[in-house]
Amino acid sequence: MENRCSSNGRTYAYNGISADGPGNPAFERAGPTLYAPSIYINIWGWNSTVEVMNTGSATANVQFQFKGRSGYGDIPYQSNIPPNGRTTIALGGGPWVGSLVIESTNGQPLAAVVHEHHTGQAARAYNVSAAGSTPLYVPAAYKNQWGMTSGLTVQNVGSASTTAYLYFYDRDGRYRTSHTLSNIGAKRAAGVWLGNVSGLGTSWTGWVKVVSYGQPLAIAVTTVRPEGYYDYTGASTAGNAGILPWAAKNADGRTTGYTVLNTSGSHVQVTATYYGGGGSVSHSETYSLSPGEVVGRHQSNDPLPNGWQGSIVLQANEPLVVVMREDGVSTTSAYNGVAR
Repeated sequence: MENRCSSNGRTYAYNGISADGPGNPAFERAGPTLYAPSIYINIWGWNSTVEVMNTGSATANVQFQFKGRSGYGDIPYQSNIPPNGRTTIALGGGPWVGSLVIESTNGQPLAAVVHEHHTGQAARAYNVSAAGSTPLYVPAAYKNQWGMTSGLTVQNVGSASTTAYLYFYDRDGRYRTSHTLSNIGAKRAAGVWLGNVSGLGTSWTGWVKVVSYGQPLAIAVTTVRPEGYYDYTGASTAGNAGILPWAAKNADGRTTGYTVLNTSGSHVQVTATYYGGGGSVSHSETYSLSPGEVVGRHQSNDPLPNGWQGSIVLQANEPLVVVMREDGVSTTSAYNGVAR
């Protein structure tokens, strides 16, 4: 499921969350402990709001541990959430920037999303993580390419300090450069703005593999476009199918485009099947991906009628990581493809 919110010229999107069962822990599952890599309180024009739901059968005793970056202190907060209840956390004060750990001390499963609002009417959102992983993949990243630049915030969700190694690859899978985030404390986060990564040259687009040799990680990805900002979550590979629940071609001024990454060391055949709202097939195509290759498909270029809305399912014989972006006239948003 994909959730989209739009009001007052702001648009953001995020994934629905499963209370149990299969899913990628980076963004698809509820759990008793959740991790949010980037939280802002009245800083650089941004304020974060955290929406938390108790999906369990008993009242959840929830501890919120706001972990400040260097120069910013920690902030404790506590709340009790009834079964199937929800609470909204929007702290005042600041300026402050850091990460967040949300823990149900009595083991009740929680689901949460972070949405962020800017004083300039921009908005963005991402799913928190119910567990960390390494490596993690960022399938679409940019430095001064097509008016877009990305930033990555990496949270160490482990129990000891760690170093995160970021490996950058061109869209055809060729290695470009690396960047290191050293000595990230337990449960804390560090960030990098790709505009400051000199090894990427003046203009670049591709993908990023993020590795910690010892501790699990969670990642929030932010991209700035002329139309605004969007977020999504760095993902581990979880299956050979990528499901995109909502796609469109010039529907109410909105058109989508997806980016798919072959994380394997083998050539793969990807079949993309487009389904209309009634479930019938609108279009299907098959293409090849080399090891480490990224391919983008913007629905404006697909043989679909104007006004089309539906879903897209990608299938391959090796694991895929997919992200979907929505472009409006003056807004932008993104969500993670659901891996199965």
